[in-house]
Amino acid sequence: MNIGGATSSSYTTAATTTSDDGAQFTVVVSNLAGSVTSNAAIVTVRTPPTITMQPASKTVMSGQTAAFSVVATGTAPLSYQWRKNGANISGATSSSYTTPVTASADDGEKFDAIVTNAAGGTTSNSATLSITTASPNCPCTIWSNTVVPAIADVGPTRQWS
Repeated sequence: MNIGGATSSSYTTAATTTSDDGAQFTVVVSNLAGSVTSNAAIVTVRTPPTITMQPASKTVMSGQTAAFSVVATGTAPLSYQWRKNGANISGATSSSYTTPVTASADDGEKFDAIVTNAAGGTTSNSATLSITTASPNCPCTIWSNTVVPAIADVGPTRQWS
């Protein structure tokens, strides 16, 4: 199908969308001696990454690990780089990252991910790591790796697991 008004030696498409991926264009060049049709030029549309699920802040007990994840869309392949307080974490190059065993010194650390592809890149929001010495759902105290309830054994029954 001919493109109306497209009669010069080059052609610039209108703004492309992902539905234009794979479209083919040819040109027929003619003069008094005849005509020839070019090979097809195939359009490749690359979409930069967009983060569709940001990493969530985590609260863990000291001595546990924390897992962060990010979900992104865009033209494959997507590459990931996790950062801690703005510095790249060596080897943390997937859509999720699990910290080493945490310590109280890790409280307040910020984690984010940079997602890139051939079309560009974007950075996630930061997620904050909070460290506690007791389970977030338990008013407990830890003594020598033993969890002791911080409330009297009066009232509702409890089942530890």
